[in-house]
Amino acid sequence: MAQSIIGRAAPDMELEVAVAGGGSEQSSLLALRLPGQAMVVDFFASWCKACPKAGQKLDQLCLQYGDRYQFVLVCVDGGVDEARAFAEEHGITHCKVASVVDEDAPESYSVSGLPHHVLIAPDGTVARNYEVNLPEDLEQVLKGGEAVDILSTSSIPFGCSRISAQYKELEKQDPLLKENPRRWVMFPLQYPEVWEMYKKHEASFWTAEEIDLASDNKDWDTLSADEQHFVKHILAFFAASDGIVLENLAGQFSTEVQIPEARAFYGFQMAMENIHSETYSLLIEQYVKDPRKGTTFSTPSTRCRP
Repeated sequence: MAQSIIGRAAPDMELEVAVAGGGSEQSSLLALRLPGQAMVVDFFASWCKACPKAGQKLDQLCLQYGDRYQFVLVCVDGGVDEARAFAEEHGITHCKVASVVDEDAPESYSVSGLPHHVLIAPDGTVARNYEVNLPEDLEQVLKGGEAVDILSTSSIPFGCSRISAQYKELEKQDPLLKENPRRWVMFPLQYPEVWEMYKKHEASFWTAEEIDLASDNKDWDTLSADEQHFVKHILAFFAASDGIVLENLAGQFSTEVQIPEARAFYGFQMAMENIHSETYSLLIEQYVKDPRKGTTFSTPSTRCRP
């Protein structure tokens, strides 16, 4: 987990900012705010189902708080034209709209899920990160309220085990894990967005037999001995790792998760993990001619041998 940035100077990043008339200009995130002005940053992507509603809410808040806050929507997956099209499609007209120049830059705010909101205080420090209560937190930050980072573990002692009583108490509030007497019944859907992601995942189904390995040996023969050694052991690592993932899905997630839509997702993922592991194993069969490969590429050997 990334170290908390709450209370620290807000990380900056280069942006391509949409301007009137269809053009754009280079800027940086922090350059968009005036001295002493607070800022709300909304990291989004056009494919994110929850992002339009979040962006529209910020656009409305911009009318109320625009003199004290700078509101910026930052696209993390796509250029400035895609960011502009997103804003136009969803009627977002008051917030500044931009895209990242370096796609890794949002990692400085630990961005993983979208939308991801950040509140930057008037003094330029990060006051809120990820989960922001709007508009309540806007007033609190302006008044100098306590900074909160939902991504940090400040409320849980460092090194605390996942099976500790404190974590178990937190898990009781997780909708995925709350006891659900309807967990065996799929319809009517209770979480349509989770179901939609499951159906997309299901539509991406493929099998190892679809992959043509016939010409791979020609490319393999062009690699140096060191390169072949590296690729062989990477394949072995992933072949074993997918087996570990499969075991966790079967032994942990599928028994603990209570939401039917999520259980369907994990159930399908088990089949896919089998296919992944099969594919890596077929690649090993294709490339490695050493008869000792059955032991060389077992999980313990992969961990211990150079």
